[in-house]
Amino acid sequence: MYVIGTAGHVDHGKTSLIKALTGIDADRLPEEKQRQMTIDIGFAYIKLPTVGTVSIVDVPGHERFIRNMVTGAWGIDIGLLVIAADDGWMKQTDDHVKVLSILGIPSIVVALTKIDRVSPEDITQVLSHIQNMLVTTPYAHAPVVPCSSVTGEGIDALKQALENTIHKLPQPAVGNKPYLHIDRAFTVKGAGTVVTGTSKNGRFLVNDSITILPHNIKTRIRQIQSHNTQQQQSDVSQRTALALSGVEKTSLQRGDIIVKENFFTETKSCTAYITHAFSQIKNNQWIEVLIGTASCDAQYSVVGDLKNIVRLKFKEPLYCYPTEHFVATFPGGYTIIAGGYILSTSYSGSIKKNPLLQEIAQGKDIIANAALCTIVNNPYLPIANLKKLFPDETNCVKALEQLKHNAKVTVIGDYICTTVHHDDTVAMLRQASQSSTTEQELAQKFSLPYDVVHHIVTQHELIKKEKEEIGDSERVFLQQALQKGTEGINPKDFPRHRNLIDKLIKTEHLVVIDKELIWHADVFSQYSQFIMAHFESNKELTVQQAKERTGLSRKYIIPLLNAMEQKNLIKRYGDVRIKV
Repeated sequence: MYVIGTAGHVDHGKTSLIKALTGIDADRLPEEKQRQMTIDIGFAYIKLPTVGTVSIVDVPGHERFIRNMVTGAWGIDIGLLVIAADDGWMKQTDDHVKVLSILGIPSIVVALTKIDRVSPEDITQVLSHIQNMLVTTPYAHAPVVPCSSVTGEGIDALKQALENTIHKLPQPAVGNKPYLHIDRAFTVKGAGTVVTGTSKNGRFLVNDSITILPHNIKTRIRQIQSHNTQQQQSDVSQRTALALSGVEKTSLQRGDIIVKENFFTETKSCTAYITHAFSQIKNNQWIEVLIGTASCDAQYSVVGDLKNIVRLKFKEPLYCYPTEHFVATFPGGYTIIAGGYILSTSYSGSIKKNPLLQEIAQGKDIIANAALCTIVNNPYLPIANLKKLFPDETNCVKALEQLKHNAKVTVIGDYICTTVHHDDTVAMLRQASQSSTTEQELAQKFSLPYDVVHHIVTQHELIKKEKEEIGDSERVFLQQALQKGTEGINPKDFPRHRNLIDKLIKTEHLVVIDKELIWHADVFSQYSQFIMAHFESNKELTVQQAKERTGLSRKYIIPLLNAMEQKNLIKRYGDVRIKV
């Protein structure tokens, strides 16, 4: 399922065009009928032969209603830019294209309406001007279809252009964390409280337990409807109405969010990336942020010397997520001044001096940028917690793998931090461990997770541990193990020495390589050093390279690599290993 959203200057015929396309009048308010001007968002749908039913959102064109325009444009998959032939490209045409670009709408179709009012020569001239205006936007190659809602000329061609463009779009994301930004809440007799919006990132099912943010209201979905049809589940990227159980309409409003598995974070201060700037914004200036179907005043301040990384300090708590797009206007929601996306739902002043800030500012991958910024703001964040912040955990994991591959971040057990921060922590713990101390004391002193301290102390041998004294029988056995070299010993061959072997493993004199292979600790250390030396000039290690480094056969090299991974010396990704 896909959603089309109109865009364009006031009185350019957006609502009339929708009626010509669908037979549905999207103006639903009495005031809109009286003034013959769209004030709020309206809705319709169209059936396209090779696509199916497609939702349509109609937005107001007047500059006073830019908030409503952003509300309607949020969640659409394709823009229908409407330009009147007798007016041409106007101010709100320009503003609406800005909004579509900021929100990351991938494609648009341009409808040149009211061609029945102008001459063929005028049409040619306006078409040329439209192409010139689009050339500097992401929509330089958008199809432009002359048409008339009055005569019907060009309407079929417009439907075909929409159909062709939709076929080129990527499939909407089908995740497992569906959400819906509420744009309307009302009461229906027999159904109770109903909310509408565009469902994204998964499917809601009848009887699903949901949460309504920011109120944290827990409730259940009684009914689901789309385009006047009852459904058992919502589709992905579809205009959806949800009838809710036991919720009063008065407790809901536009801007609230429906979630099944919450990944939104409540914040009063976040880090953001500015992708579009149309007016100069002074440091600490108050702006209005339009995000989802909500709006909130925020203080805007540049981070460090980089104009495209900013801090947004909200007047009231706001729910958002990393990578979520927003539009910035002057207070009052009139003039569009900038736009971008959320990098991190938190902000730390230390980011100003972080050497990775420049890389974030120059980064093009939105998910990788957001993940890296979140890690910078939250050192030693549990990986599981980081993934939960994103709507699509699979894409988050891919971004983290790329960041690890590029040595930007380091994984320590279940935690992740920037490689720079990790190296600083190692140096700090190295210095602190010179005096007599324990891992618990180090963790408490530096406010670090114990697992992180334990990993670093163990890997870098920061706290020397005296090995437990062993007797003559153990020494004899160890000598035998050492003489065996990489052939090692198989515990099954020494059933009477099981307790002795367990003790030597516990005291780290022996190392378990595989369930039927145990090496002397000196042998393991020797061959581990061969492997680790590879990473002095390489980022990755293949099995073949490991065999060449050590001279070991596959019979021994695979268990050795697995044992090194168990000790957090290396990590496997696909067919290669990397240094932890």
